[in-house]
Amino acid sequence: MRDGTCAKPLADRGYDHGVVCPTRGLPAGTGVFAAGTDYDTWTTNYVYANSYAGFVMSWVPAYFRGDPHVTAQLDTSHHNRVYANTLGLRPDGTVAPNGMDFWWDGQGRGNCWQAPSGAGARPRAVPRCGAGDLPGDLGTARYLPDPSAALTLLVCSRYDRASARIPSDCAWYGATGLHRIDVRYALAEAILLGLMLLVVWWRLLRGSQLAFTGVALVLAGLVASVYASLRETSTLGAIGLGLLGLGWLCGGFALRRRGRSALGWLTIGLGLFAALGAVDRALLPIPWIPAPPGLLRLVLELIWVPSAVVAAVSGRLLAGTAEDWPDRPARRPRRVRGPRDPLERFAAALRE
Repeated sequence: MRDGTCAKPLADRGYDHGVVCPTRGLPAGTGVFAAGTDYDTWTTNYVYANSYAGFVMSWVPAYFRGDPHVTAQLDTSHHNRVYANTLGLRPDGTVAPNGMDFWWDGQGRGNCWQAPSGAGARPRAVPRCGAGDLPGDLGTARYLPDPSAALTLLVCSRYDRASARIPSDCAWYGATGLHRIDVRYALAEAILLGLMLLVVWWRLLRGSQLAFTGVALVLAGLVASVYASLRETSTLGAIGLGLLGLGWLCGGFALRRRGRSALGWLTIGLGLFAALGAVDRALLPIPWIPAPPGLLRLVLELIWVPSAVVAAVSGRLLAGTAEDWPDRPARRPRRVRGPRDPLERFAAALRE
């Protein structure tokens, strides 16, 4: 595509020498690309030396397959199994690792994978196949993908051979670092949440040690999450989410102690879903939820940001407890002289 090979006549493209001119965008350097598949099984294969991933599995809404019916939008990708494959080794036994063994967007029911090799997977914890090579543990039943993965799929699907368009911000086609759309998304999210949290702390929570601890944890978690987006199989993603969970919980309880009950509960919700995301990504996929914790957390963030703006702009620093303000003496209540009712005070002033 880039050098004009695919624009040449068919006989001159070099298909006999391995040239590929795909009509649809595919992740270069991938062994198996399972988009919108159901009840497929991959077993006893040698999967090695794939620069991007050994297996990529993703949801394909029926709309992109020409089916506009609402009931058909969630009919893929379900009940697929990947087990008993040899990962990262050639048939002669020499080591040839994949960039990562599995890439999954988090959507689907009844899917399962074998344990990845040292190359890892995205997410690190994928539903495992158990006895009889069937889905083990509690499995997952998710109808929507992880938001970062969905954004990657959406951007990468803009490939078009007819117009020679290759998305420059897609990792499938060589984008790295800040050129990748998922890294930009993680960075923008971190900057927005970090700035808003600092504003809320300055306006409403100064002097609270609990709030200061929460702010520090959240900022550390945001930095770790951005770095983890550069290394999709890294443990830093789960660590960052764990720090975010603890930080949001501290901030939420500090807000409640300052009288900001609604914003406090919303912040606590962010903390709970961030903590669930850490478990879901690194230890065990959370069962019985229709979407990944990352998507549910994103919904709360979209509510939290405008709520925080309103609270910071219209609010004032509310009085805290003695524990919140250990270095300040307690204020004595002001004594109001004369009648409290404004009409009575006005009448008294006229009499004087």
